[in-house]
Amino acid sequence: MLGRIRGSEPQMSSAYAVVWLNLRRRCPSLRTILVAGASSQADPSAAAIELAEVAAELDAASVLVMVLDSAMRDRREPDSSNPSVTVVAALSPRQIRMALSDPSEEFKFVIVVAPAPQINADGIAVAGAADVAMLVATAGRTPFADAQLAAELLRHAGVPVAAALLVTSRERRTRGVMDARIRRSSSRGRRVAELRQGGLDDEPPEQVAVGNEA
Repeated sequence: MLGRIRGSEPQMSSAYAVVWLNLRRRCPSLRTILVAGASSQADPSAAAIELAEVAAELDAASVLVMVLDSAMRDRREPDSSNPSVTVVAALSPRQIRMALSDPSEEFKFVIVVAPAPQINADGIAVAGAADVAMLVATAGRTPFADAQLAAELLRHAGVPVAAALLVTSRERRTRGVMDARIRRSSSRGRRVAELRQGGLDDEPPEQVAVGNEA
């Protein structure tokens, strides 16, 4: 499934709604989505937030967005104005896996934001915990061969690539430069609180081989 996201804000929201409805139709038990860049030129954070907000509206659900530290290239934290969307950024793969292992959290959907798998292995390290993956490419900037390689690496990691988004370059929805794991949220979940305190990051990150970098 390939979607092109462009145009005004209402048009973009409608396009994300179509993508989300297709994902729900194809995966009725969907809970965890890995949103990854298709290349080093692609930033998946804005697409993940848009998708989370659409999911919150269409399913009347709470959505948790967890952003890998390696996906924050300029150290800016993705932001959402939707009270049903909670964003936790600057996380390690181990923190994300431990959060996903706890079924008690009151989030119907979880979106994990990762960099392109061919430039950083963190997305590969958490791919097994996701139900499906979605690749984000930037129009005019992401080579098709890079997108193909990213999809192949994720499939080898055991997660099916259910959608690909081609987005146009636009201003990203971020707060300021972030150098901490703390962010205000309406959520009171234990795992989220521990994540924000860095309490689940007691071990050094693991190394995962993904072949030659693009």
